[in-house]
Amino acid sequence: VSLFLALALGFLLSAVVFMWFEPFYIGIILGVALFLTIVASLLLGLIVPYLFQKLGKDPAIVTGPIGTIIRDILSLVIYFSVASFMIRLF
Repeated sequence: VSLFLALALGFLLSAVVFMWFEPFYIGIILGVALFLTIVASLLLGLIVPYLFQKLGKDPAIVTGPIGTIIRDILSLVIYFSVASFMIRLF
């Protein structure tokens, strides 16, 4: 479900950006970055509680703040990585 949601939102964002902005590659960059960010958030939502459970900590208490911080940082890294890679292509 999350992969379908990521694909749909990435495509929708790309379509909206295609209509509003002149360079077409901006829509591609934003759509791919959103897709990868949602997929990364899904994986972090699975991995972080599992790791804290293995460490003997309560995953329900720790996952919220730590997961949010990691997701925010990873979202920025993904966006800038995708943008710098795709700008070189275009």
